[in-house]
Amino acid sequence: MQTFEQDTNVYEFPDECVVMPDFDKKPFFTKLSGAQAIHAKGCDIIAIPDEVTLYLIEAKDYSHSNPSENLRRLRNWRGP
Repeated sequence: MQTFEQDTNVYEFPDECVVMPDFDKKPFFTKLSGAQAIHAKGCDIIAIPDEVTLYLIEAKDYSHSNPSENLRRLRNWRGP
């Protein structure tokens, strides 16, 4: 099992899964996104469990924010 910590969250992936943590902090991505020509958005973790699946994970830690505000947003969310 592969274990990665992002913010204060822990993510676990099977050993056969290809994982790239801190993707948006890698030098090749920061150079690419810094050009602003492509308007690249990053993600925290990239995981590839098999030949046809790709996970782009953007980790968020809301434990430090206002819980009542988060609850209000969730109640008012209408989805895509």
